[in-house]
Amino acid sequence: MSIKIECKEDDLEPVWIEPEAESLQYKANHNVTPTQSVPCLMKEDQRTVITPMLWGFIPAGHKGTATNHGLTSFNARSESLNASPLYKTAFKSGKRCAVLCTGYYEWKTIQGRKQPFFFHLPQEEDVLVDVDCKEEENEEFRGRRVTPLAGIYHHWTNSKGEKIPNVTIVTMGAGKWVSWCHHRMPVILDTPEKLNNWLDYDKISAGEAEKMFVEPNVINWYPVRKEFHSSKPELALKPIKLE
Repeated sequence: MSIKIECKEDDLEPVWIEPEAESLQYKANHNVTPTQSVPCLMKEDQRTVITPMLWGFIPAGHKGTATNHGLTSFNARSESLNASPLYKTAFKSGKRCAVLCTGYYEWKTIQGRKQPFFFHLPQEEDVLVDVDCKEEENEEFRGRRVTPLAGIYHHWTNSKGEKIPNVTIVTMGAGKWVSWCHHRMPVILDTPEKLNNWLDYDKISAGEAEKMFVEPNVINWYPVRKEFHSSKPELALKPIKLE
């Protein structure tokens, strides 16, 4: 899958870091679900890196496996980050990252039937979100624009002594682009400035970061087939017409 990450011009290209735990090896997936690996952009040791993380925040003192803690922790409400016993330490200490995806699905009941929709940031001219872009030699790369979602992460150590980076996606009340479909939405880092500020915990405090919990200027969406989760990858994001 070809994607494009919008960063400031003076930023270095992110470095891919393989996870310590084999269970976190990342594979491209058109229907990622909680407890699977998601690629995350973060600042580490004065450099920008991308590394797979487990989707679902693990309590710091948890003694079981990475997924048997019994909590629903794949989303964190932006309104209570500072007060949440589960998230406040990571948030206040600057454990901020961006979960990288092409977009996300949301369901709405229409005339008694549930219908999925795909939400994503606008693409460049002639770039389609449902079509893979090919890199041509000596030509500027024109891949699909990523939809970066604000994340809070930390590292949890399992019984084998492996460090498991795990992440939750920050959500907010939906605005005009999404509220017709659902009352909540992920916090989308829709500009290079917002993305870099979210990652730069040395310059941007937790209080200042909270000001980024606003809806993007534009979000695109379209209906997809109900069987997108079982469809072939090339069909999962294809738009459909509704009766």
